[in-house]
Amino acid sequence: MYAYNVPKFAPIPNSQSVIAYGNARFTILTSRLIRIEFDPEGLFDDRPSQVFWYREQPTPPYDVKKTQVRSILKRMNQTLSS
Repeated sequence: MYAYNVPKFAPIPNSQSVIAYGNARFTILTSRLIRIEFDPEGLFDDRPSQVFWYREQPTPPYDVKKTQVRSILKRMNQTLSS
């Protein structure tokens, strides 16, 4: 039969790169790329995507500030608030 070259994936991110907030999950992939997921039941998919196979990367610096009204994620190049 045919032999296929199947690349090895590392879809599970560094745990320090993951921020769970309610039914949303944010994964800091690089200093300029955040993966945003939402699920009403809080169930998330860790399979590799076509764009980002290797999520186990060093975690860039970031800061999360939670208040009663909203949460703000600040990074070197971006600010994300809810």
